[in-house]
Amino acid sequence: MAEISCTGLTFVGTLIDVPSPAQLRVRENHRCVVDQHGIIVQLEEASQSVSGDKSQNVMFPGLIDCHIHAPQYAQLGNKTDLPLMQWLNEYTFPEESRFSDPDYAREVYPRLVRRLVRNGTTTALYFGSSHLEATKILANACGSVGQRAFVGKNCSDGELCPQYYREKTEGGIRDTKAFIEWCQSTFGREGEVRPVITPRFTPTCTRALLEGLGAIAREYDVAVQTHAAETVDQVALVQEMFPQEKRDVAILRNCGLLTPRTVLAHGCHLTDSEVQELVVANVAVISCPYSNVLFSRATLPIPRFQKMGLKIGLGTDIAGGWSSSLWENARLAILQDRVDSFVRIGTHPVTDNKADWEVTFIYALYLATVGGARSLNMDTNEGGIGLFEVGRKFDALDINLNAEDQRFEIYPGDSTRDRFERFVLGGDDRNIQAVWVGGRLVWNCEGRKS
Repeated sequence: MAEISCTGLTFVGTLIDVPSPAQLRVRENHRCVVDQHGIIVQLEEASQSVSGDKSQNVMFPGLIDCHIHAPQYAQLGNKTDLPLMQWLNEYTFPEESRFSDPDYAREVYPRLVRRLVRNGTTTALYFGSSHLEATKILANACGSVGQRAFVGKNCSDGELCPQYYREKTEGGIRDTKAFIEWCQSTFGREGEVRPVITPRFTPTCTRALLEGLGAIAREYDVAVQTHAAETVDQVALVQEMFPQEKRDVAILRNCGLLTPRTVLAHGCHLTDSEVQELVVANVAVISCPYSNVLFSRATLPIPRFQKMGLKIGLGTDIAGGWSSSLWENARLAILQDRVDSFVRIGTHPVTDNKADWEVTFIYALYLATVGGARSLNMDTNEGGIGLFEVGRKFDALDINLNAEDQRFEIYPGDSTRDRFERFVLGGDDRNIQAVWVGGRLVWNCEGRKS
């Protein structure tokens, strides 16, 4: 039950969050008070019980999607039949080049943002296209819908990028600066929409562009995003094109792009020594379960890398992954943890080196909330996100665990935890009744905004 007033929001009921990879915290009959700035100011057990079925509706923190290619949204769910480099040239670069037309951006981007919010994604990290105007339209779409977002204008000046979608080195640097200044002027330096320096990935960038973007990172102290050690063919290309360093991590380091605000997508082919360097630099890596299986032919060893100290979040990687739902990617993250324990035909191991599977549904939800918040440096109790704690922003989903026409069954003996697990593994947006970002209602099941 939620009550909204001019001074904020009060919610009484069940709150669920995931403080650690092994802990699902279920707080039934709790009172959560949110002030007019969207900050949780009080969280305690309620003096009176909520009437009705307490286990039917629960609050859960908004999901944090840390890798999305916004200009690929229109090709989501198809064109997944080629290896990465062919896929880029035959399908993706032509589609992204269409965003030179601002009207096309205005048609696609609001639909993307609304879909993600409806799925429960309250915070998103976006790659835009190489077009300054279209990237502004993406940022404005996030601001209009009310989604918290980190948005970057894609930069690619290398010969691997086709001529029709290749920018000049100086143009990429100039437009990146222009977007940062416009974004901070429009939304504020610490606003709900923030700029990100975005070299696509090393094979499509010259060293001059990477060094220029590194200088911007030092000057403006904003986030950086790119790809690293993604696929076998991409790794081979990097070795050929950058014979001095041979590896993404070394190139990014030498160009000034490994900062505590850097987020690297995929990382399936990182070495342990590279992970150790990323940990020291406080860099985050994002696991994208669907696209890792489809294109990388590898999985990110999440528990092992996280035990080494690496920050890890989850991403849908639209449209390399064919689902816009982070719930579905969380489910696949669970399965991926099983993959490296598969036994090859004809082999008979004497010992089972992985008898205990670590990525349960709880661990996967941790990655989709707290993991994402840590990756974006938004995991503190002073204005952070990802958990229900006093001092954090109220980014929340009202989830109905007994929605009409839902995809899963519930039973009379189910506990709240049982019903919630059934939703995580079998539910979808039909169960999401309302979405708040920073205490502001941005979507409900009737499609109305606050």
